[in-house]
Amino acid sequence: MFTEFHMNKVLIGRMIASAILFIGVAKAQPQIDLAAIQQKYQGQSAIFLNNEQVYYCNVTKDKIDIKGDHTIQVLYLDDKSTSANERTISYAPDFYVIENLEAATYVREGDKYKKLKVTSFKDQDNTNGSSFYDGVKCRKFFFSGLSQNAIAETKFTYRYLDPSHLGAFYFMRGIPCLKSSFTVVVDKNVSIEYRFFGDSSKISFSQTTKGNNTYYKWELLDAKELKSYNDAVDDRYEEPHVYVYVKDYTTKSKGKVPMFGTVEKLYKHDYKYIASVNQQAAEPLLKAVVDSIVKQSAGNETEILRGTYSWVQQNIKYIAFENGLGGQIPREANDVFTKKYGDCKDLASLITFMLKNAGIKSYLTWVGTRDLPYSYNDLPLGYASNHMIAAVYYQGKWVFIDGTAKHIPFGIPSAFTQGKEGLIAISPDSFVVEVIPIMPTTYSYSNTVMDMKLDGTTLKGNGKLELAGYNHSSWAGSLYYVGTDKLEKSMKDMLSVGNNKFEVTSISYSNLYNNDSSLSFQYGFNLPSYVKFIDNDIYINMHLRKTYSDYKIDTTGNRKIARDFSYTWLDEATFSIDIPEGYKVKKMPANTSHIGQHLSYAFTYTLQNNKIIFHKSSSYDKLTVDAPEFEEWNKQIDEIIKRYRDLIILTKK
Repeated sequence: MFTEFHMNKVLIGRMIASAILFIGVAKAQPQIDLAAIQQKYQGQSAIFLNNEQVYYCNVTKDKIDIKGDHTIQVLYLDDKSTSANERTISYAPDFYVIENLEAATYVREGDKYKKLKVTSFKDQDNTNGSSFYDGVKCRKFFFSGLSQNAIAETKFTYRYLDPSHLGAFYFMRGIPCLKSSFTVVVDKNVSIEYRFFGDSSKISFSQTTKGNNTYYKWELLDAKELKSYNDAVDDRYEEPHVYVYVKDYTTKSKGKVPMFGTVEKLYKHDYKYIASVNQQAAEPLLKAVVDSIVKQSAGNETEILRGTYSWVQQNIKYIAFENGLGGQIPREANDVFTKKYGDCKDLASLITFMLKNAGIKSYLTWVGTRDLPYSYNDLPLGYASNHMIAAVYYQGKWVFIDGTAKHIPFGIPSAFTQGKEGLIAISPDSFVVEVIPIMPTTYSYSNTVMDMKLDGTTLKGNGKLELAGYNHSSWAGSLYYVGTDKLEKSMKDMLSVGNNKFEVTSISYSNLYNNDSSLSFQYGFNLPSYVKFIDNDIYINMHLRKTYSDYKIDTTGNRKIARDFSYTWLDEATFSIDIPEGYKVKKMPANTSHIGQHLSYAFTYTLQNNKIIFHKSSSYDKLTVDAPEFEEWNKQIDEIIKRYRDLIILTKK
């Protein structure tokens, strides 16, 4: 919550002290060198003049008192973005509230500025477009008079009611920033620590003591934006940002009060949110469901676990509303069962409660998904978690159950939690930190088989597609909310290969929503205008599905942030075609293969019983391609794309 002012962020560039652009908007009349700024930032629609936060941590009246002053100033260099005049500042009454909010537009008139003060602010629930109230509110307002060379200024103070919710300060924005600074002032009775993430080499840091106060200050000047990438991991993996937290504080009556800094302290703090959940007996209808699952499973633990998970997946709707105090405390399982909806914590609450009533121990588990770059040791704060699931110790190992993953079978982690840590709540004084496994390439397997013959310039034939693992769950998720009247058309569109004239003439499928089996399609197809006839020759490209065409990594802008994949994979495909009567093979492409450290592929062509059989396979066994691997990755993708141009040539006998 250090930065609750809603604007996009990108990576920052080098720190360049630039005195000619130094600004001051603290007083009524801004002082900037507009001509110098316009020249330096040609092509930019807007820049941040200042992104500044100052936090004060004191002990008053025998308790810790924390407030944060925020100043945000944006200069609009053209009219392109001035229409975006709405702003919202969010707050959570249980954790932090807004004090002293001021906003104004400074409109350029000649070489001076006229101040237009914002006078209307509206508080409203922050429902994020859902029908659920999560305790988070926002204060909305509009800047008037935004125009070219105008400055929008926002100043406000957060009063922190809970010192565990200070959040992070980010040094970057989606547009350049002349000055980005963060200062923490603590009195002698407060001890803080901080954890920095991302590249800190361009950020100056100082720690000084004046009287009873210690000042910690981080500053970045003239931060240049860097290119953002749609295929990358979350910005926070590279984005410079800092978390500050209270390690302890001292009062006259309490002495030294420990706060944060270790996983043990984090667990003690967070356990209080779940300590009193699900202490009541199961309501009769819920108990009846559990009893039915146990009966159908004949008491078999595996079947009880599978049946419980399946029931929640099929009967409880997931909708995220995981902020505010409602984002900390799971709702009662009885209530979730009755309402038939909930967020991740609520589904975990229901799963663990149902298993408890079935006689199986299971535990609520905090998780930081792959969006977060932190481990619990790296960041022993609540910000290392953004998700909650259930865990059960089953057949000698921990198995994780994610109620939000509707199309995942029991025993398999949700794709976005792979490789991350689960903080498993055993008891008030006992917990386990366990790494969630990354599934191997063979789990997410796909196999395409297409048998074809030539009818003029049209390829006709039959196909079969088998999808397993995360491939299956991905397709099932895409088709789940498609209306039954559009389901078949959507399937046909997803099966399309070759060109946009591909037509599925018949289709059948099985196990679409059976999470424990692979999904399979059988279909007939026509592919017009795909084959080329030139003189006495026929030219055929057997690469009907060019999976890697858009997998090359854009490395412009000195990219350092990793390419991201949802899961590892193993793809197989076999395409066979009958040689038309009166023709023979004039040329077949050479076989190609590559076995890399992580990426492997092979393309083989064979002639058998008047058929040409083309087999292709590929696999990748990592969730990311990291910066040192970019060059080799792109080299191999270029090789694959080159092979996509290979042609079989048939000629008349």
